[in-house]
Amino acid sequence: MPRGRAHGEEGPLDGPSLGDGEDPDDLSLLRRGVPEWLHVKDGRIGKVTAVEDAEPNHGRLCVKGRFGYDFIYSGERLKTPLIREGDGFREASWDEALDLVARTFKKIIEKDGPDAIAGVSCARSLNEDSYQMQKLFRAVIGTNNIDHCART
Repeated sequence: MPRGRAHGEEGPLDGPSLGDGEDPDDLSLLRRGVPEWLHVKDGRIGKVTAVEDAEPNHGRLCVKGRFGYDFIYSGERLKTPLIREGDGFREASWDEALDLVARTFKKIIEKDGPDAIAGVSCARSLNEDSYQMQKLFRAVIGTNNIDHCART
C-alpha cells in the first residue's frame, strides 16, 4: 500500500524543501494517517491530492488535507517568539521565551495548583508532538487538563 510522497515535475522530491534529512514518506502532512501526494513545483507545494486505492480514505481528503498547507508560506507566520511588553510585543530568543514560560508556570502552580494550567494541542501538529504535549502536562505539570483543537 502506498504512503504519501512528495512529487515535483522531475519525480520524488527529497531535497531541502522537505527539510534536510527528511524522508518524503514521513511528511508532517501525513499526521492523520491519510496518504497524500504533495505536488511540488519550484520547491513549493502547489496542491495536495489523495493516493487512490489507499486506506483509509480511498482517494478522498478532508478540507484540511486538501487545502491545509497554505499556512506554510504565510507572511504572517511567526518565526520567532514574542514577549508581551506593555501594550505590544517584542521579539525574543527561544531561551528567553521558554525561561519566561517555565517561571510563569511555576508561579501559577505554586499559587493555584497544577490544575490551574491547561494545554491545547494543534491539529497541524504531528501525532508525536501531541503525545509529547499531553505527556508534559500529565507527567511533569501534574494536570489532566488537555484538549485538542480538531474536535471544535
